[in-house]
Amino acid sequence: MTENIGNLDWVRRLATTLKDHQIYQLSMETEDVSLTLKARASSFKPPAPIVVEHVEQEVQEADVALIRSENVGIFRSTVMLSPGTIINKGDKLGMVESVSLQHELVADRTGKLLEILTTDGDPVEYGQPLLVLSSEERDARV
Repeated sequence: MTENIGNLDWVRRLATTLKDHQIYQLSMETEDVSLTLKARASSFKPPAPIVVEHVEQEVQEADVALIRSENVGIFRSTVMLSPGTIINKGDKLGMVESVSLQHELVADRTGKLLEILTTDGDPVEYGQPLLVLSSEERDARV
C-alpha cells in the first residue's frame, strides 16, 4: 500500500502543472490508469481575451493599408511574397478557396508589402486582414 502512495508523485506533478498553466481540466489514459483532474472554479481564471479590433485599429493608424479577404474560406498563396516586395494595383496576390470555388485576391492599390498576416492553408473570414501595405504610393517607388 505504501508503495502505491509513493507512485502518486506524478499525479501531484500533473496537478501542479494544471495550476501553474491555468489549465481547467486535464485528462489522460494509459493501459492501467484513467485520470481526470479538474481545477476548482474559484481557482481557474481564464486568460484575458485578445482584442483583435484594437490591434487592427493600431495598424490602420500607422499609415498603412490592409488587403482583406472578400470571402470565407482557405487562403492559398499563388505567388512568393515577402516583406519589402513592391505590390502594384491589379497584382494577383493569392486566392481564397470557398466550397470548391477559387476567388482571386487582387491588390486594389500600389504599395510596399510590410507584413504578411496569413500563410498558405490558413482559414480566413470575410473582411479579415491578410496583408499590410504601405499606404502611400511613393513608398513603393523606392
